[in-house]
Amino acid sequence: ANAQELVRQWQVSADWADDGAVNGSVPAAPSAVVQGQVPGGRAYTVNTYTDGRGGELEQLWLVHGMAHAWSGGCACQSYADPLGPNESQAMYDFFMRHPMPAAAASGGGAPDSIEPPAAPDAGPVPGTGPAGTPSAPPAQPGAPSSSAGAGVPMRVGKLIAGPRVSLGQARRSGIRVSFVVPRGARVIQVQLLRGGRSLVSRIVPAARSGSRQTVQLRGVRLSRQLRGGKYSVALRAGGTRALLDPPVRRIITVS
Repeated sequence: ANAQELVRQWQVSADWADDGAVNGSVPAAPSAVVQGQVPGGRAYTVNTYTDGRGGELEQLWLVHGMAHAWSGGCACQSYADPLGPNESQAMYDFFMRHPMPAAAASGGGAPDSIEPPAAPDAGPVPGTGPAGTPSAPPAQPGAPSSSAGAGVPMRVGKLIAGPRVSLGQARRSGIRVSFVVPRGARVIQVQLLRGGRSLVSRIVPAARSGSRQTVQLRGVRLSRQLRGGKYSVALRAGGTRALLDPPVRRIITVS
């Protein structure tokens, strides 16, 4: 309950900050929901929330079955749960992905967008926390990324989307996309396009390589934009947000 209240608190703050009024400009519902599993450990759910422009605002990580403890901590310490995701690494990765703009720090005003830096060599491990924790997956030791020079593109496998979804269901529950995570992937970009125009784009942490991962694309803005017709789902895998390999696409029909 406390975590949900913290999420809502930051949503209201962002709603006020974007146009000086609390008028629902920031969606309350999550734009993407990802289920994950720490190998040999606990399952977790990641809800991603966006601002009024579709940019990542905050995330809610729920670690199932964990009591009040520091997730991923050493068993030798009190109130630590080694079976949970590495919370410390996860927070670090999130803030490295959302740095303060240099211009804003010097008083010159922030640019519209900033390319986040590459993830640390150690590879991120998902963490847990109410709001403001990262979307980084467990590292795949020894698994090279084609973006890092391996020369072999990382492509998701066995993509399932549609092929036909009712308009009412899509507006209520969103569009479900399921795929097999390629070896070496740390992040997955999921896009829904119509006529070459991106309606929604989400970058989520990749689950363990070889496992099946599901992403639910949904949100108030997407619901308002959905119409009957053909859409394209495009998935790109990579080692970082800035280094994504060519997409795998599927056509779905909303009717």
